[in-house]
Amino acid sequence: MMKANNDTLISVTDLDEYGFPKHMFKFKDFGSLKAPGGVDCNQLIDLIGRVVSITEPKTIQVNSKPQRLIDFVIEDSRGSRLTITLWEEHVDSVLPYYNADLTDPLIVILQLCRARLNDDGEVRISSSYTATKILFNHECPELLNFKESMPRFFTPIGSISSSSRMIGSGSLEALSSENVTITSLKDIYDDKKVGEFWVLGEILGIESEWYFKDCKSKGCGKKLQDYTYRMYCKACDKHWPDGIIKYKVVIDVLDDDNDGHLQIYQYSVGEWCKRLFFLLTTFL
Repeated sequence: MMKANNDTLISVTDLDEYGFPKHMFKFKDFGSLKAPGGVDCNQLIDLIGRVVSITEPKTIQVNSKPQRLIDFVIEDSRGSRLTITLWEEHVDSVLPYYNADLTDPLIVILQLCRARLNDDGEVRISSSYTATKILFNHECPELLNFKESMPRFFTPIGSISSSSRMIGSGSLEALSSENVTITSLKDIYDDKKVGEFWVLGEILGIESEWYFKDCKSKGCGKKLQDYTYRMYCKACDKHWPDGIIKYKVVIDVLDDDNDGHLQIYQYSVGEWCKRLFFLLTTFL
């Protein structure tokens, strides 16, 4: 043990006391961070998790100066996830794994990172200047224990970019593009992100109700209700002899982890049929 006194003199002594910490890391549980009051912005913490997805690195302006950053998501053995943001020199440690074709799980140890609570209540983790250390697949007892606690099956790492996750809705040819990243329904539900995604799954069935009638009021577009001999819009409080037909197809989809509903809305019969034909001939 090294001790420094007020005169900046340092003394070194042997310490054989029982219970002296021998471990290198003190990992924080994901659940405790997400619990009310679980985030202390003034405390540096250690985390371990499997990398689920990596977002394309980018540069932003902070106080009129360019700053590099990269986001990625990690998952614990129970499936709970956290989003990590690394800044500046730490970005280079993640770049070799972005768009890499990895068959084995990529496990990361984050030492001395900082947790913050966003305005929407989401817990975000970030690097803390040069204090943070990032270790990928670092051989240590903690990593071996984490591997043993992991589920047997897991999804591969997703490399997310603006071109791969936000595909124009009219470009059906994008499915054959190398830029397309296929995600899972679980990732969409857990991340609660809005956008356009490709999901590879099995079509279980197509629901029978395939059209309904919309309100004719400009800017309304609500579904009309049958009311005696006329149609009624509850939102506008108006009656219509008829409405605008809007075609809808609801497809039940099952992937490896979750099932969900895929809904397609079209005003044009031809466009609706074309998209349905594309789905059936592609995925069935």
